[in-house]
Amino acid sequence: MNPVAINLLILTLPAMTFAFPGSYQVGAWLLSAIGIYRMARSRISRNDFVEFFKHIPLLPAYFIFATVCFIIFTIHDEPASSYGLSLQFLVFPMMLVALAGQKLDSRYFFVGAAVGGVVALGIAAFQVYYLDMYRAAGLNGPIRLGNTSVVLGAAALIGFAYLRHTINSRPIRWLLLAGGMAGFTASLLSGSKGGWLSLIMVAIIFIGIVTRGANRSKRLLYFFSALIMMVCVSAFLPKSAVWDRISSAYRGTVVWINTGKVTEDSASIRLETNKMAWFIAMKSPWIGIPVREKFERMEEIVNEGLVDDVVLQYKAIDNDILETLVSKGVLGLVTTFFVHVCTFIVFFRFRRDSVVAVRALAALGMMLPILYCEFGLASAIFSTTIFRTIYISWSMVLLGMIFAERRHFHPE
Repeated sequence: MNPVAINLLILTLPAMTFAFPGSYQVGAWLLSAIGIYRMARSRISRNDFVEFFKHIPLLPAYFIFATVCFIIFTIHDEPASSYGLSLQFLVFPMMLVALAGQKLDSRYFFVGAAVGGVVALGIAAFQVYYLDMYRAAGLNGPIRLGNTSVVLGAAALIGFAYLRHTINSRPIRWLLLAGGMAGFTASLLSGSKGGWLSLIMVAIIFIGIVTRGANRSKRLLYFFSALIMMVCVSAFLPKSAVWDRISSAYRGTVVWINTGKVTEDSASIRLETNKMAWFIAMKSPWIGIPVREKFERMEEIVNEGLVDDVVLQYKAIDNDILETLVSKGVLGLVTTFFVHVCTFIVFFRFRRDSVVAVRALAALGMMLPILYCEFGLASAIFSTTIFRTIYISWSMVLLGMIFAERRHFHPE
């Protein structure tokens, strides 16, 4: 495949995340289709297959997770649409086949993430300042916009931190930095505070990379400067999107802990639904319960007086661990954890590679499971299409680019 075409396709993968409804899936499915085509035409060498399975324990982890989900869904007699949750774990690894042997430039991906961050901010700012919306919702809802914007911003900042000395174009360097800040600002405008802990984590990692080699006092100066800048940016954003959300959640949490009452629609309601989810999970701990029975179990628990009846209006379980326990039980939770661990380990192996681009890709790859586990404290991850799609497709693209960069600099 033409190198320019494949690199542009990699650029559009993150850049088109919020271009139109469902756009985040286009690049992933297109690359998967190319991989299937190349495999059918035998355009991938046997050595590449050996390399995939020798160096990527992630692929068996995906297969195990998908198989367990298929078995549980079959036992639960779930509708056919439920099996789509597992399909991407089986199809998206074909992206590696599409990228095998290609001349890839990782800078395209990081630039694409920066463009995606700028687009996210543009949508968020338009909705908050022009449409006068309470929270920016993007195309998929506030939580999806907020968390995904953090991922886009983190990718852009990682690209800037590692590759700023290898990118000759000053506008591109500024774009990476601006894209990172734009992604973070879009998250703040969404009011999705469940991902804001990640903002601090990414900022610390970014400053640590940029100031590597500097003395301790200088690194602390950079850190506190960045922290002050984030606070100042937050101060200029609409109060309802940031500070009101934080204070409301704090008050709601304190009241719930002291009295058990639900007083707002963010923190206290989530704590109450998490409590309800735990009671449901304990009734069928190993493989969970069918989706169609979830509301019935909720009513039973409410009638027993174990939780507030407000949970019947909310219905959703916005915690990845508890949602997985309810729908797939301990078996599903273990395989989910296995996927996260394997993802981290795969990229961890390349963190000290001699090629700076590989180190950048590895850093972002290690960050993915950490970010999504943190997001999972306030939302379901693998049950949410945009989170699942980006998690898997980015992992495959990052691995494909790592192999391409290593092959370029270490042809043996």
